[in-house]
Amino acid sequence: MDSTNSIQRSSAADIPSPSSYHSGDEISVATVETSVGNSQQASDDAKGNSTGTMSVRTQAPRVPKFKSLKAIEKETIGKCLSEQSYRIFRRTHLTRRAKVSRQILLGRGDPSKTWCNDQDCYEEAHILMNPTVYLINFQESHVGIPVEDYLKEFADAMATKLFGIQDVKVKHHKVRGLLSFIDSPPVRGAFWRFIGNYEMREFDLSDEEFQEALEEARPVFQDIMFGVKTSTRIQTAHSYINPEDTVLDGWSLEQFILRFLICCEMWRQQKTPRSESWKIGSSEGVAQFLTAMLFNYKLMWREDCLEDDIIYTNKEWDQVWEGWLSKYPLEDLDQVIDGEVFQTRDSIEKSEDEVLEEVGYLGGVGVRDECYKPAQWSLGKQGNIIMM
Repeated sequence: MDSTNSIQRSSAADIPSPSSYHSGDEISVATVETSVGNSQQASDDAKGNSTGTMSVRTQAPRVPKFKSLKAIEKETIGKCLSEQSYRIFRRTHLTRRAKVSRQILLGRGDPSKTWCNDQDCYEEAHILMNPTVYLINFQESHVGIPVEDYLKEFADAMATKLFGIQDVKVKHHKVRGLLSFIDSPPVRGAFWRFIGNYEMREFDLSDEEFQEALEEARPVFQDIMFGVKTSTRIQTAHSYINPEDTVLDGWSLEQFILRFLICCEMWRQQKTPRSESWKIGSSEGVAQFLTAMLFNYKLMWREDCLEDDIIYTNKEWDQVWEGWLSKYPLEDLDQVIDGEVFQTRDSIEKSEDEVLEEVGYLGGVGVRDECYKPAQWSLGKQGNIIMM
């Protein structure tokens, strides 16, 4: 692979300094400072007055300096905010929380739903966080093939190999489901972390050697993710998600492969409105699918299908999720009304007593209890990581 197409494309020298962009997650507040221009000396010689000079001071344009909400919050720690400032902060926070909650209802990753089933686990939330560097598609590869074709043909091949579906409509639905997973933000984030370390450490394997490495990693992956979920296995799986740089320095290629596979599998197993279309079957089938997906992404990287983009703020990360949700809308799962998800009573796997206990009333029935229960926008304990 040409060195110009390596990880160096996202070196620190290429990243704009914080002063060159607005770092606020939601809005930026403008403050105006007035500056004074340099003194200019104007001689009175033309009027015959050579004894003195006139100093002319010109006022520069009033240029607004933008500060992010994070910067303002840091500056105002320990100080009393005005009522208007407080309202801005609160409205901004609630607006974003509502947007993220709506996205989760449509299939965005939910940090409160963990593979390990520990409600206090924060480790797995890193899989869903802003990766800072994110891979986006070029229109075509360097050989002139549309990049979308690489993804679609791979999903089609996997549907044929793993399921052997004959019905055209059923196969199309399955291909679309697999494609939404292959193209999802957590998978792209996991591949960026893999290929970044792969190139920085100059593994430089041929296709045959890389396939052998994938085959060797499969049984290890299956044992970790599909064996009895003991505390030891959970701890082992978590150790691959977000290790320290000093730990990464001692890793082998197999460990970087396992990191990709484990992060993708935790995301695939999360219960979302799309998880039904991501079902594969046996653990062996899952291992084949994920290793083949990594091989396909590596091929796309080598053929210049992908370029790295910087995701400066969590607001931009929200837009990445929004783009994915729009590209792969839900079909026959939920009815979307006025931008919100509405599920019929029959489609909700809860009894009327459970619904009454949770929300305080039964819509359309006219039954309520004695307590007022406001709408729940909580994203769980782990939601604070996403809302930072």
